[in-house]
Amino acid sequence: MSNERLPPIHLEPFMDGTPLAMERLRYAWSGLVLSDRIYLLSVLLADRSSHPSALVWKRHHEALIDLALEDENAYIRYLAAKRVPGPDKRDTPEVRARAEKINTDASELVRSAQQEMGTIPPPFRAAGQGLLDAISPKYDPARFWTAPPIHRLAIATWSSWDFSVAEPLRYATTELLPNGTVTENEMADVLLQFLGTGYKRRLSAKEPRLGRSSYHFDQEIEELWKLVPDVPKQLAGILLECLPGGDKRSPIPAGILESLDEENLVFLLRRDDIELNQLRRKFYADSANEKLRRAAVSSIRFDLLDFDISHLVSNLNKHEDSRLKQVEELSFLAKYCRGASLVQMEAMHHCLCRWKSDYYRTDEGDALRSERAKRLWNGGSGRLAFGEEILQLRVFELAKSLSPLDSDEAPSLLPKSLKQHLKLILPQNPWQTYLNLWSAARPAEWTAKEEDLPNVWIRDFDMPS
Repeated sequence: MSNERLPPIHLEPFMDGTPLAMERLRYAWSGLVLSDRIYLLSVLLADRSSHPSALVWKRHHEALIDLALEDENAYIRYLAAKRVPGPDKRDTPEVRARAEKINTDASELVRSAQQEMGTIPPPFRAAGQGLLDAISPKYDPARFWTAPPIHRLAIATWSSWDFSVAEPLRYATTELLPNGTVTENEMADVLLQFLGTGYKRRLSAKEPRLGRSSYHFDQEIEELWKLVPDVPKQLAGILLECLPGGDKRSPIPAGILESLDEENLVFLLRRDDIELNQLRRKFYADSANEKLRRAAVSSIRFDLLDFDISHLVSNLNKHEDSRLKQVEELSFLAKYCRGASLVQMEAMHHCLCRWKSDYYRTDEGDALRSERAKRLWNGGSGRLAFGEEILQLRVFELAKSLSPLDSDEAPSLLPKSLKQHLKLILPQNPWQTYLNLWSAARPAEWTAKEEDLPNVWIRDFDMPS
């Protein structure tokens, strides 16, 4: 047994599993501090498979529950109530009395405990429909909101009753929120309770709830997506920041994207864990809304194409208005476009350093380049892509020396091993020179000629040797 599993020394007399240990605990209980009582309940009432000190005998288990249900502290009574099973027609008078004690407790928290555990059904079940209702029961959303707030959260906690949060939230939005019967924050609390602890990680990993299949997961996600247009912005924002979608397994239901306003679209477009490349490109190319454009390009899922920047980094426009727009667009992409490749980022920064007088590379560019390098390198499977992007950077560095942007800067000579590419060099156009060189040879051929390529560095990133 590791030291982490050993109980505190002063609690050991209560944890040896003997009848005498229970008698010791009965006499000491009221004098124990709250943290000790919580610890003892968590261990002694646990399943034997999860803790070796858990109680073995059912009568000892029930005796500890009864002791805790008499405690002055409501949280201790709540912990005990969570361990009481649901009603059964074979229950003894003692078991029924225990359940009644919980139901008549002065604390809402205690009375909600069994509801939270799913050991009793939600108290707002609709009228029965025979066998179909027994298999797939329906619940009255209006009655849900008549329950005290703690009970609502307990019901919304995932349990075996397959509670659906969608209809109660739709009902509250149309019937209760307008007249102030419930608040938006109360609705958001119900939604967050339903999503559960660590919901962003679980949904991102497309991980079904415990005891449920991928089929149930897909059903849950579809239901939550359909909820987005029907609820207030706070709730829609919670969902839009976490729901998976945009791929074959979890497609976004038809009509949802079209129903979103610009504020909700920003929530969706800026996410890194969701597809929607076509939608991002649409807003990047067409939208006059700065927030939407920024959200679209700030996701690593946005694919910036070489074609997108070729007209921006090739030659500085001679007309002042056009030149200002060109530099402004370059600055925008250099500052926000996290999906750009390393060579695209370098090309934009190279031009801005020469065309924008107040441009500071470390302020607008190096952070994104460092982030991308670390993401590719730490991604494991992205290391092949990382190696190719570093190779592209080195070819671009060569192109910069062969075709300087400034007319007063002398170009360098092409290495002997690359003499066959002499015609690919365009004066004062390092970007097009790079594109010509890169397309003229496969990556493996450039790797073989690495000794003729300049070295590169990335701020705050240790280049692998």
